[in-house]
Amino acid sequence: MPSGICAAIFEPGFEDAIDRCEALGIAHFLCLAQKYLIGAIDLKQLPKPSLLIKTTVPCSSSNMQYEYLAARYKALSAR
Repeated sequence: MPSGICAAIFEPGFEDAIDRCEALGIAHFLCLAQKYLIGAIDLKQLPKPSLLIKTTVPCSSSNMQYEYLAARYKALSAR
């Protein structure tokens, strides 16, 4: 699920994923769409991604999200 659409589909209880992401050390001031995706995957609310495609939408700080997920799942990433 691209992070660009995550902001539009927050479900009740999404705060748990945000809190989990911040507990992993991700800064509190970063984009909620990115933090939701990281936290939801870590809590197994979303499946492990089989492919990561880096974009700059919805914001350019999404680099952090893709770098974290690539390292976490030992996925290939292009820089």
